Amino acid sequence: MRGVAQVAAVAVLGAALSGCDLLTLLGGEDPFPFDPGNPFPSPVATYSAGTATIEMDGETVVLDRIVGTGSFDPDYGIDVKWTNGEGWYLSYYGLPDAGGPFAPEGYLSIDRVMDSRHWIVYNPERCITTTDEATADGLSGSAICRGLEWTDYFSAYTSTGFPVEIPGEPAFDADITFEAH
Repeated sequence: MRGVAQVAAVAVLGAALSGCDLLTLLGGEDPFPFDPGNPFPSPVATYSAGTATIEMDGETVVLDRIVGTGSFDPDYGIDVKWTNGEGWYLSYYGLPDAGGPFAPEGYLSIDRVMDSRHWIVYNPERCITTTDEATADGLSGSAICRGLEWTDYFSAYTSTGFPVEIPGEPAFDADITFEAH
């Protein structure tokens, strides 16, 4: 009976240490290190400060801080979010130069959270974004947006899969500037 228990223990240990873990145990280097708390590699640079402005219908909204930290990686792109702490957010997503339709100029979205509602402008075709700098040292640029429409963020999870426009909210234009470092 003791021999069966030893064989079972070795089998369980072998299964537990299979693959990369076994290589590490035997002194090899894990070729695919994985951190379950952070499944993506660390960015090359982060942005912790910056501002953005959204000018629309004679009003200027100043977003004076970065949410968390923005990230830059030449292989994965850029992700930065600004806020004013009053429910306004601007998000910039930029892909590497070879990354497809949002590279290298990036994609912007505007969010507004108020009175238990989450509105978002999500249509990238309505903005012409110009990215002046997108490096490890900083991000800067501007956008001219025409005919933007507010939609209900959570309505995108309905049967249509597309956000529903907010009834009674007219389309609007916006001029946006942004910088992060």
